[in-house]
Amino acid sequence: MLLTMILGLCLAEAQENDGDEQETSETEEAAEKSDEIEVETEEMKKNLEDIPREIIEKSLPKVIVKDDAEEVLELSEDTETEPPEDGVIGEAESESAWAKITQTEEDFGLIFRPQFGFTTLQVTDEAYSGFHAGLNIGYKKYHRLQLANIGVYTRSRALFLPTLGEVNGSDLRIGAVGGVKLSALELEAGADLLRHSVGVSGTDVDYGPSIGLATPIQALVNFEDLKLKVEIEPRWYIDRSRDPIIWEEHKDLTLLPIQAIGQEFAWAVGARLGWFGLSYEQLHMNGGIQRTISWGLQR
Repeated sequence: MLLTMILGLCLAEAQENDGDEQETSETEEAAEKSDEIEVETEEMKKNLEDIPREIIEKSLPKVIVKDDAEEVLELSEDTETEPPEDGVIGEAESESAWAKITQTEEDFGLIFRPQFGFTTLQVTDEAYSGFHAGLNIGYKKYHRLQLANIGVYTRSRALFLPTLGEVNGSDLRIGAVGGVKLSALELEAGADLLRHSVGVSGTDVDYGPSIGLATPIQALVNFEDLKLKVEIEPRWYIDRSRDPIIWEEHKDLTLLPIQAIGQEFAWAVGARLGWFGLSYEQLHMNGGIQRTISWGLQR
């Protein structure tokens, strides 16, 4: 009996010593883990110090105060989800509207128009007549706004117009014009290199072949099926083969709506309805007037 009690006390003491050693080892392990956590925390702090504050703030979740929740909700409904880079609200919409207004398109077209009619040449009190037939060929490019019929255009063309009969000669030219179009109204100006001649068979009336520069200026009203034009064209001759007009001495031959300029001067009016066109032109030369009536508006 006594021996059994002594053995029980020894076992209890041994168990108590084992518990103390286990508790000590757990405490040491906890201390080591705490030291490791402190080291990792210090390293994280150092790393965070190297990261810009703006990046940290963006990565953190945003906290909305309860009292301001309704105001924030209203702002989110009225503003863009991704504002412009420069921070100006509404500028993207204005740029988009401006881009639509200024958006343009181009039209291209070929010019192929026969021209024929009658020519008369008046010298003092005598008048002579002939027949002419020719061709206009060229190319037109129109650069316009998509939202409105407004834009600019260029046109190049060549004209071959011989005259046969009692009056004979020719009008050869090549040139280009540029113009502005505002809906149905067009204004244009250009330059043509020309070779012009006209004379009367069996007489001394002869305006021999002369090379010069013509500067046509036109105003047009251009609807879909109707076109009207008014044109003036001063001329200067490079080879000086013709005497220039002395306007003060030829008032009896001159019936012009404006003051003429140049060594020679032409003016014209015309109209076109659908495919049919009619034009009238007067060319004032030194001592004579050439009048031309043509079908097929040269345009």
